[in-house]
Amino acid sequence: MKVFYTNYNPKNISEIIKNVIFYVSRLPIQDVNKNAELEIIEVIRKFYYILYFHDKIDHTYKVNIGFETENGKEEVDLFDRPDIIIQKLFTELKRTLTLRGLQNLINISNNFLITENIDIFNKIAIVDAENIILGEQIDQFIDTGDEKLVKEFVNLRIEVSLYLIENRIKNDDRFNDNIDIPYNIFSKYLQYKINFYIYRNQIFQAYNYLKDELEKNEGKKIRKVIIQQLVNLNSSFQIERKSICDEILDNESDLFSEDELKFLKMRIDMKPSTGDILQMKIAHGSISKKSVEGKEIFTIIRFSLSFRSRIKSNGYKILKNNDRLDFNPLTNRFSDPILKLYKNIDIGGMGWNFFLDSYASENYCTFAYVIPRFYHPDFTFDEKGDVIETNFSKERAITGREYYPHKELIINSFLDNFEIISEIIEVKKNDIDINLFSNYVVDFLDKKNNSIVYRRLLSITNPDSFTKAKTRFLERLSELNLTDAFLPIRKLVDNTPIITDVVLRNFMCSLIDIILKNGVEEHSVYKYFWREENCEMKPLSEPQTQPLIYSHLKAVCDYVGIQLSREVKTGNGSVDFFSSYTYNSNLLKTCIELKNAHNPDLELGLTKQLVEYLKGERTKYGIFLVLWYKGDDFNKPAKFNNIEELKDYLDEKRPKGYKIEIIIIDCSKPIMPSKLK
Repeated sequence: MKVFYTNYNPKNISEIIKNVIFYVSRLPIQDVNKNAELEIIEVIRKFYYILYFHDKIDHTYKVNIGFETENGKEEVDLFDRPDIIIQKLFTELKRTLTLRGLQNLINISNNFLITENIDIFNKIAIVDAENIILGEQIDQFIDTGDEKLVKEFVNLRIEVSLYLIENRIKNDDRFNDNIDIPYNIFSKYLQYKINFYIYRNQIFQAYNYLKDELEKNEGKKIRKVIIQQLVNLNSSFQIERKSICDEILDNESDLFSEDELKFLKMRIDMKPSTGDILQMKIAHGSISKKSVEGKEIFTIIRFSLSFRSRIKSNGYKILKNNDRLDFNPLTNRFSDPILKLYKNIDIGGMGWNFFLDSYASENYCTFAYVIPRFYHPDFTFDEKGDVIETNFSKERAITGREYYPHKELIINSFLDNFEIISEIIEVKKNDIDINLFSNYVVDFLDKKNNSIVYRRLLSITNPDSFTKAKTRFLERLSELNLTDAFLPIRKLVDNTPIITDVVLRNFMCSLIDIILKNGVEEHSVYKYFWREENCEMKPLSEPQTQPLIYSHLKAVCDYVGIQLSREVKTGNGSVDFFSSYTYNSNLLKTCIELKNAHNPDLELGLTKQLVEYLKGERTKYGIFLVLWYKGDDFNKPAKFNNIEELKDYLDEKRPKGYKIEIIIIDCSKPIMPSKLK
């Protein structure tokens, strides 16, 4: 039997109850000290123990506690309404909660939730309070918390909600007024589960998880929630063909009202708007002169740039005007904070994913421009203290486009601080203009409690922003409609859970074979590996082929959570391609070295260079990728007559003690069928 672990002595239960009652009756506490977080988490632990003790001994205690509320005095029983006590404790904790404190709380709550013979109402009260009160902090935890703990946290709460739905809700009068609570919890934590995958750019895994859950669960309301999530995910990222989603919805149409069905059908059949959308603004919260009066407000402008980072880790720089520029280099668009903030919105019939400045970029950096004052040139306050939007008609007339003062501030600052900016990213000064980025978020932060008072998203701020997004969307649809070509990739992704280094290496080998080798050898992609020089066709050099190979592999890697990078510096030089994947907080790695078959250092690349890169990354798993050009148009390498001879030779030279796979791609011009005898 699983029990709630605690070092409390049951003989002291009366004293523990008194301590909790005294603390709760004083909420909210006026003077919060530096130990407030630890104190309230300890009170929460004690309250959990009280509930555990009460259920264990099966006694009926009556412990009334009174509160002063806006409606006067409110009195509740500690054991009849634990949800009220928990919500008050969580509300107080939120004032000082850190990520470390949240993880501490989650460990305590998880311990309570897995304990048997505890009233399900008490368990659901905890999960519901987390959902209602700590949602913003939990979302951050899903993004940045320990992967193993995040999985345990989400899975456990989904299990609790499903157990309640399936076993107790019909027979428990306490849920008569709150019949939807377990469904709301299930829906919320299912979304957290999907967020977990998205934040780790595991889009295919998220979609497959939802399909598996749909097969496992028979409850109508549960299936309804899963289908809604599945449709939303597909409309955002275009994972599956529309016909597949239509079929799922048609088979389950009885779960939805006419309006719900119409809305989901519309999402499935999304098409890019025929016209152009010139800009989009979204505001979160409300702001007035009264809401910011007496507060120290900082302004933070968040945006992403598609330029290679010169710095591997996050950091900050102080600029000439004493503003601060925070930066964080990232390697995939699904880690873009702009995506995380608005991942579920659609614009002009397309998911937000297609509008990102980081879309299809090899490397990019995300920035937060911190202004230590309340900077709001786009609005003022009237005599009543209400917001009045600033009229920029003069600026629009001069520039012939919409005017964005926060964006102009960034551009001017980047130009004034170009030396600092060029230390962070590989950018030329003439690249810095008003079209440098399209999307940005303006946050107004209360410095005292580190909370966002008001937020605005400004999107599609460049004249070609919508056209670019439409092109990306249509390209993605074209990929999905190439069913025969796409099926092997889906099969590979669906059947390959990446849990070890060897699985990662094998996955990359299969991906290279399906996407690159097949395309080059069977679908005329070989043409792009040659260049014309002095009226002769010559093979591209290795550095010239890198972007082409990278672009072929990157899209699928992004959707399954594999970080793929080019020219990555290891402890012993720069490897051509480096792939990594995080599983249960363990970083799995595979190094890929690229060589043309006619390179005089071919053998050295396998026996020395790749080995040194593997040593530098402390892994044994690598891929040696060789491009073969010999044929009618090119007579090298002279040492080998055909690919089989080269393969046998390299197999003999394969370094011992390492797990290196050798892949040879035939980039030679194929013999025309008419010339075959």
